[in-house]
This record gives sequence, structure tokens and C-alpha cells, in this order.
Amino acid sequence: MEGDKPASETALAATPYKPLSRPTRSEAKALCQAMWDWNQGIGDHRIICHNCPDSTTDDLEPTCEEDEYGCPWKARFHAKRAFIGFYGDLAEQYTAPPFGHDDQVIHKHQDLFDIIAFLRTADPELTRRQCMELYFNTSPVSSSTCGHGPGPAATCREEAFLFAARILTMVTFSSEGQGTGTGCWPMDIPLHVALRNVFPQITSTEEETKDMRRVEREPRLNAHNLVTLANVTIQPTNDLRKHLELDEAGNLHFFHHLGFLFECLRVSYNRMEARDSDGTYISPHIHHEVALEVLHTIRILFDKRPLYGPESRDLLDTLVANSGFDPLSPEHSVVYYFSRLNNDGGVGRRVRKYRIFGPRLEALCNMIPRPDFQEWVYTSFKRHTGMPCISGYYSV
Repeated sequence: MEGDKPASETALAATPYKPLSRPTRSEAKALCQAMWDWNQGIGDHRIICHNCPDSTTDDLEPTCEEDEYGCPWKARFHAKRAFIGFYGDLAEQYTAPPFGHDDQVIHKHQDLFDIIAFLRTADPELTRRQCMELYFNTSPVSSSTCGHGPGPAATCREEAFLFAARILTMVTFSSEGQGTGTGCWPMDIPLHVALRNVFPQITSTEEETKDMRRVEREPRLNAHNLVTLANVTIQPTNDLRKHLELDEAGNLHFFHHLGFLFECLRVSYNRMEARDSDGTYISPHIHHEVALEVLHTIRILFDKRPLYGPESRDLLDTLVANSGFDPLSPEHSVVYYFSRLNNDGGVGRRVRKYRIFGPRLEALCNMIPRPDFQEWVYTSFKRHTGMPCISGYYSV
């Protein structure tokens, strides 16, 4: 019938188009370059080794003969292994919109990396519409058009930008509506505003702040007690929005990509000249308080100080071995960046109010029953001396 599309074109559009596979070593390096500006310079700024051979397979293990000081990729890859694995899973699952090949935006990994790098380096006040117009060098973008004119279809452009934002921020966004709903990045607002809407901050009074500090220091608040006394199951999550979220089945979700948070803080610390309307720093990834609160809450729940016993730390080691948790130690990330940000305008101090994840942390604390006095004496004595106390008598 005249005007109908050729059968071959119709079949092509109907076939799911999955352009990406798991990244090779060279593509994983390019991902880190796009995400965090890992360069290939020399001296103190040499992040990616020139002598480290690339691979055409999905074997990401470094094979460079240099040690970790001579090959920074060898050292930093292990800290980003969990994030790169997360990206590989998303890449394999990505299905492009059902349009013809010429309309697609993402054909290979580098197409996606270019959008990620653009979002990271663009003016943070640009709306999504302005970002898309600037990146594709097109006429004004309408979210309701899916035209088949020159260049990729509008739907393909939107999907590509939302997918890039998913990787850049580890928050799942949708484009439906023009409001400020959770996980929605409308066309008319910048990305950092969309992230503010996803992570609204509660306004804390001085008394509420003191209460949160008491919760933070509460001895019974740890992962071991949550599992054994509150009967929750700890599950890893790749979505920042779900951190410390307890579902109806009793699964407690932990955002565990500490290497991702570490790099985001490093990048945002280098761009502290950009500030939001309330005076907080604008990050190309996620806001400081989100990253720092996640790191602090993980440190609280998996604290390895002798006073609270080793059980929670042993649980973390088990989760790393069996559940795919990021093996990066939370203590080093928190202490290093908290000390640096604390010296610059009080940014580090504000995180102690737990204005984002505080309500969830407090709710978890309330789930753990308080021990009676006899149990408290027994537990405290055993932890401090290593000797059991039986029926009120010390056995030695």
C-alpha cells in the first residue's frame, strides 16, 4: 500500500535494539574518564596508565606489569569494581526505543559516555531541554514530539539523557509530567534541582539535631542488632533513593557503592565555586549531604570499634563475600572527606544533622528493643574484659 513503510524497515523497528554489551577494559576506563574526569596526564595527575594494555574482552582485571604506584588503574579499579559491574548490568539490559537505526542516539558505549561527560561539565543551571538542545545542536526540543526528521527522534534523545543521568547519579529518573515528583526530571528544571526534589531535606530544630546525635551514638544501633533483634534482612541496592528503606517483606536496603560516593565527593570538592540558592554546593553528580549521610550511616551501622563488638563488621565482611557489597572500607572515605569539607564553610558539620536519611535512621533505632539492665551489665562486662559473667559471678 502506498505510503506504508517497507517491510524490512518495519521489521527492524519491531526488533528490540540492544546496542550495548558488558564493557571491555578500555571502555571501563573511558567510563571512569567520563564520570570523574580521570585523565591520562603525568605525575600527580596520572590516573590511567599509558602502559596498561587494553582488552577487547570483558575481562577488566589489570594486567599491567607496573605496581599500583606505577599503574593507578590497578589501584583504583578494585575500588570501582562494584560500580563498573553495576554499569555492565545496566548496559546489557538497555533496550533502545523502537525506532529505526538512524534515529538511535546510543549505538556504542562511547555515545553514552559523551552524554555523561556533557552532563558533568555543562552549566549546572541548564534545564534538561536546554541541555538536549545544546548537545544535539537542534531547534527547541518538545517533550511531546517524536518526529522522524533529521537526527535522532525526540524519544531516543530523551531516553539517552535519562539513561546517562541514571549512571551519573545512581538515581532512576522518568520524564513523565512537568512536576517535581520523586525520581522525575522534567524538561524545565536543571538536574541538580531534580536531585533536590528526590532528596528533600527536613528542617531540623536544635533539639531535633541533638536527638539525632544521640541516635548516632546509641550503642544498640548497629547492623548486627537489626538482623538478630529486629529480624530484618540486609539487601544491597543500586538506587540511592532506597538507602535505609525497609520494605514490607522486612528487607532493609543499603546503598553500598562507596567507591562511587568517594569519587563524587572528590569531583564536587574540586567544583565548590558553584552554589545553590540555599548556599550549598552544586555537584555535577549528587549533593554533598546525600553522599556524606550515606557514608556516615553505613559507618554507624557497621562500626568496628571494640566498644560495640565485632559482630557488625563480621556481618559486613559476609555481605561483601556473599551479596556483592562494595568492599571499600566506609571509615576511610568518611574520615578523609569529612575532615576536608568540615574546614570549608561548615559543609561537613551540617551533615551531622542527618536532614535526609535521619528519619529512617531513627526509625531503625526504634525497631531494636532496649536491653534490660542485667543484660546490659553482662554485655558491657564481656566486651570490656573478654570474660563471661554468669549468674552475677565473674568466671575467670
